[in-house]
Amino acid sequence: MSNVEETNIINTVTNNVTDYINSLDIGEDFIISETVERVMATSDQIKNIGVANQPFDSVYIYRPSKLEDNKVRSILLGDYDPEDDERVIVETEYAGNIPILFRGTRTV
Repeated sequence: MSNVEETNIINTVTNNVTDYINSLDIGEDFIISETVERVMATSDQIKNIGVANQPFDSVYIYRPSKLEDNKVRSILLGDYDPEDDERVIVETEYAGNIPILFRGTRTV
């Protein structure tokens, strides 16, 4: 597989994950396994993502601080059940990489 093909798949994965997260409704759970399914369904060339029991390097939740002028970052270790008035969205300024192992190639 060429670098261009890998880049296209990575961009599609990013779009698929972003679309999934941004489509969640107010109070709707963020489910890690659903996110993994979205990644794996992107291309038959994806063999695996992440490592055992940790498909993503890191997932963070940013919430307003009590001062309301800053955000507090928390590491998300599993599924996330937001408050009834809370909505999960992608913060593009904090978007990171998803470690993808392609069939017959290296992890990117």
